[in-house]
Amino acid sequence: MKKLTLIIAIIVSTVSAAFSQHICARAGLNITKFISDANIFTTVKPGANAGLTVDLALGKDFFFRPGVMFTMKGAHYDNSRYDNLNYLELPLLMAYKERVGHNMAVDFQTGPYLSVGISGKINKKAENYAVPSFVNEYRKFDFGWNFGMGLDINKFTIGIAYDCGLYKLRDHYNQDVQKNGCLMINFGYYFF
Repeated sequence: MKKLTLIIAIIVSTVSAAFSQHICARAGLNITKFISDANIFTTVKPGANAGLTVDLALGKDFFFRPGVMFTMKGAHYDNSRYDNLNYLELPLLMAYKERVGHNMAVDFQTGPYLSVGISGKINKKAENYAVPSFVNEYRKFDFGWNFGMGLDINKFTIGIAYDCGLYKLRDHYNQDVQKNGCLMINFGYYFF
């Protein structure tokens, strides 16, 4: 895990040094739920997200926005089971900023993301136990598409985005198709 984090940090710093960039620290709230093709009732589960993104200028108002984020996903099943899945996520987004004032801009983003499961538990209230989820039930990797928008004011930003999972989370023949769905609201600060 330390090696992966070091490699990502080196790549981000090398790429950001080559372009005009803006580095942003972000943190916020996740509202997650599984997208399923079965008649399994799941309710939303709150979580958190935090990390860094880099806006690399591709033109006057267009940016490539890679990043490294910790994000909590999963779902509740009828309040009897809680699947808590924690990922290290790599968004690879394209962003467009429309200036609406001297120090303000409206921000639109879209693009793929890749995720690696780093921890997680399945909590079943009735049976009062927790098991490691990525070992027994879920695939460790996920990918999908992100789209969102935000408002930049000076060095601060507030945004809303949605991660739409495109990868089946379970590989068992008798399991329904479940994918991650995650609404994110976050706040950020641009260091440069």
